[in-house]
Amino acid sequence: VHPASQPPITGRTGQNARQTEAVTNHLASRFAHGKHREGPFDTSHLVACPGGTSALRRSRTPGDRSVFGYVTVEGTMRLHHDEVPIDTDLVRRLLRAQFSELAEADLRPAPTQGTDNLMFRLGSRLVVRLPRKPAAVSGLLVERRWLPILAPRLPLAVPLPIADGLPTRDYPFPWAVCRWLPGSPVPAGGLATGDVRRLAEFIRTLHSVEAPDGPPVEAGRRAGPVMAYSPIFEPALGGVLDLVAAGRIEPGLVDPDRARTVWQAAHRAPSWSGPGVWVHRDLYGGNLLAETGRLTGVIDFGSLAVGDPAGDVMAAFHVVEQRDRPAFREAVGADDSSWARARGWALVQGLEALPYYLDTHPGMVAMARQAISAALSDDGQTGSRAAS
Repeated sequence: VHPASQPPITGRTGQNARQTEAVTNHLASRFAHGKHREGPFDTSHLVACPGGTSALRRSRTPGDRSVFGYVTVEGTMRLHHDEVPIDTDLVRRLLRAQFSELAEADLRPAPTQGTDNLMFRLGSRLVVRLPRKPAAVSGLLVERRWLPILAPRLPLAVPLPIADGLPTRDYPFPWAVCRWLPGSPVPAGGLATGDVRRLAEFIRTLHSVEAPDGPPVEAGRRAGPVMAYSPIFEPALGGVLDLVAAGRIEPGLVDPDRARTVWQAAHRAPSWSGPGVWVHRDLYGGNLLAETGRLTGVIDFGSLAVGDPAGDVMAAFHVVEQRDRPAFREAVGADDSSWARARGWALVQGLEALPYYLDTHPGMVAMARQAISAALSDDGQTGSRAAS
């Protein structure tokens, strides 16, 4: 993983500040290959709890990104009905109890917060990631299990986990300390032309890594069988059309007839017949980092699974400008069927996200608008080629 180059630790002065920063830097290097990490967290401890939420019993198993931000952590606006309370004091207590060598480092909310995890900068080179809700736990466990294996094989930096936190009475989920990656998110539809092949190389490399024991994509999820995803389309389209009727979304954003045509093409496209491959499944601009105009990192691997490679071809409709899509399609090797499936998934992802985040998360709204517009404007013939 590429070392992060960040400003010195803030909020402290003198020898203590230098010592604390030295500790975080030392640990970031020392644990870069997971030397501080214990075995995989036992997912069998995930249990149902009253009220429809979940919890984990304690296991005994040993750049400025504010363009996508919308709120600070303290007093945060809730995105989901089942979020657990998280603040700086809680994170400090967790560090003191489990990683005392990190506990006095400068701790502050990251400038951008994810939809599944809350993040706190720890010194200048680390970040603490904590699931916001029960459904986000599985994604964090996937990152902790598989990123140390995948990271050395990938051509772009990824946020390598270096320490695994355990649940406590105050906080019911596992959590992680990871490398902080510098950079700014790629704007929706704004991937630089020079980065198109770089992103395609990342995707092809990820797909080439053997995945004999990787978690398969669940039925009804992107990069799984399209037919199982079909029941999601009409309710998602209906939700957006309801907002149009209420005057909350401009009428020109979604042509329902064209949207149905795009989804029917995805549904009719032959399924992926090859072996499942590693897929990130969420390569939108907020998960791609650039420095000085160059793509340098990929974050948020919570959706990582083994499935249809078209799940990553979706990036064409999230970040690649229309004029660059033929080059991207050629570089990533997408045939007509893969392109149709990717286009359909991107459309439905946008239709689902737009109503859900309309009042809470401008970054996700920008993602949704881009995916919808790109999927509906693409003529479906970009670099058309038959399956090989």
